[in-house]
Amino acid sequence: MWYDIFPRQNPQPRGFSNVWHAFENNDPKGLRENKGHIRNHSNTNTRESGSLSNELIPGNAYADVFTDVATNTAYTLVRHEGIVTTDDYNLELWRVTSTADGANDDDPAVLLVHGAAQNGVAWFNNGSDSIAWQLFDEGYDVWLLNDRMSGIVSTVHTTLTTADQAFWDGMSFVEVGNYDIPAAADYITDNNSNWSDTVSVVAHSTGSTAILSSMAEEKKTYYDAKLASVVALSTVSRFNDADDELREVNKWVHYTRQFLDGYILYIDENNDWIATADESVVTIPAQTWSDYATDAADAFGNEAAVFWASEWCDVFQDPGYQRYDNESAPYTYSAWMPLKNMEHLGQIVRERSFQQWNFLDEATNTVAYAQADPTDFPLTAIDTTPVYSVFGDFDRLVREDDQDWLHTQLANTSLTTAEIEGGHATPLQAQDMSYFTPVLAFIDTNLPVEPVIPTGSM
Repeated sequence: MWYDIFPRQNPQPRGFSNVWHAFENNDPKGLRENKGHIRNHSNTNTRESGSLSNELIPGNAYADVFTDVATNTAYTLVRHEGIVTTDDYNLELWRVTSTADGANDDDPAVLLVHGAAQNGVAWFNNGSDSIAWQLFDEGYDVWLLNDRMSGIVSTVHTTLTTADQAFWDGMSFVEVGNYDIPAAADYITDNNSNWSDTVSVVAHSTGSTAILSSMAEEKKTYYDAKLASVVALSTVSRFNDADDELREVNKWVHYTRQFLDGYILYIDENNDWIATADESVVTIPAQTWSDYATDAADAFGNEAAVFWASEWCDVFQDPGYQRYDNESAPYTYSAWMPLKNMEHLGQIVRERSFQQWNFLDEATNTVAYAQADPTDFPLTAIDTTPVYSVFGDFDRLVREDDQDWLHTQLANTSLTTAEIEGGHATPLQAQDMSYFTPVLAFIDTNLPVEPVIPTGSM
């Protein structure tokens, strides 16, 4: 299905050959010079800037999933809405409860943090072996985060809409680590009657990226006190060992930032990578990713757009190891990924360095980082919270050398590592989930010791 989602452009738009030549030859100047031709062609189906609003997904979009879980499993999901970050983005948490017995609300809390272009569904998409169900059965109070980029929250920001550049400036893994996870963790401990004010975190892919980057610097003091442990599955950090296909994908994303107005990459309920629901072009501020299917094919031609989608998705496929592929998983879901998040990851690929966001302006970088270039995330500063890191031996997104590099950076904390058969998504949907048994033991071992109440003090 990855190859059938882009409309054919025949004939190609005026200026396409010049744009394609510039794209192939790493020539941003050539791209910019031909921008007018392409934009004139692709504006035939437009609407006003910002008309997408900030309401991206209906609030009841997952009603059927909730009903199915309650009907066909031993669990229920309880939606917690109205969780607002300190930078005014809205989040949603799903709490796992038992159909028979309710929530484990006086037991240790675990927060599950999804990766990019995912949401909370990822944690219960592997049948009875799903990580969310395993943790609940072990007696944990389990919460699934749907962050600002999850496509779950109907109104993403309390005041800003997609017409505001500031809305998109806050859309990357950095903000998830600095704002979303702390807001979720505080909400959980406020609504959990267990004596401890800590949470354990299990995160996947860029969810792990978000928390580790923030633990290292911006929110180190907070996380040192708040976290019992972190389980990092398929962590995205450095990409020095990235394969050529990923670098080609990154080049396409980077030129999108430089050349086009920008898009939201949107994944529909059938896991097709498409545009917004009505497939019309939405011209909104740069560093967004909207109507990818129509406008991207217009700009660089169908071949480039199909190449981007097929190669990027191939990176996540784990033949032979996952129980389900994207088409056969029990629950399908919608998700979206702003361009800033994609471009930040692409920047890390290009620079071969796990670094902060590059504003592409020395003066702005200097204000933010006290130097002209972005600083690296100081992962060696993580020295308090125990970390359990799991990678697949067939992970095409994060290769072995980069996995080893991450582990050397985490040497100052208590670190456990494990390698499993499979790729980037396998830890969530492995046919053999036995790797998670020692993970459960790790979480249990690192829980705070419950204080002993002296006799006669009650």
